[in-house]
Amino acid sequence: MKISGTALPLFLLLLLLVASFTLISNAADEDTKVQAEAVPGGREKCCLSYTSKPVPCHRLKSYFYVDGRCSLSAIIFVTRKDIKICTNPWEPWVQECQRKLPPPDS
Repeated sequence: MKISGTALPLFLLLLLLVASFTLISNAADEDTKVQAEAVPGGREKCCLSYTSKPVPCHRLKSYFYVDGRCSLSAIIFVTRKDIKICTNPWEPWVQECQRKLPPPDS
């Protein structure tokens, strides 16, 4: 099988683009994961920081509030891939996603 002179560079360029997109997607997921610590005697975890960028509401399936003993008030969203994300409850995008999702279990 013979490959033309332009087909190979185009194939390599396509391969490079796909690899770059995969790396960027994985990096975005890593950036939004929850950084939390356990609260002694607490049922939930405390957030140490908030995510730095909004997450589209359609990627989320539920949310819950962090334990009242935490020093940082936060809402933790759970994505459809079961990734937990610490968010600032006063951010407009967080409040919008809360309205679109069912209320947390009490």
